[in-house]
Amino acid sequence: QEMAPDMFKAVWYSGIIGYILFFSFRYFISQKRKKAITQSNLIEQIENGETLSENDRQAVIYLLSSIQKSREDLNYMFIFLTSALAVLYDLLTD
Repeated sequence: QEMAPDMFKAVWYSGIIGYILFFSFRYFISQKRKKAITQSNLIEQIENGETLSENDRQAVIYLLSSIQKSREDLNYMFIFLTSALAVLYDLLTD
């Protein structure tokens, strides 16, 4: 049950490209969230019990809704399961 080298390469590169795209997107989202926190000094304002301005409240709403709407947990589960299945498949067919 040997896999054709061309088929293996296609699957391998598809997986690698998928990882690159996914983690590039996650990096972009993470940087956007950090920028919102830094620009508004949200951590310091909340630690000091300061009243948030309308812009600061909008930043907090963006951050919280972005986290809540995110499907990153499903993406991580998908990556984990497909990686585990690939390793299991390799162990069973080797």
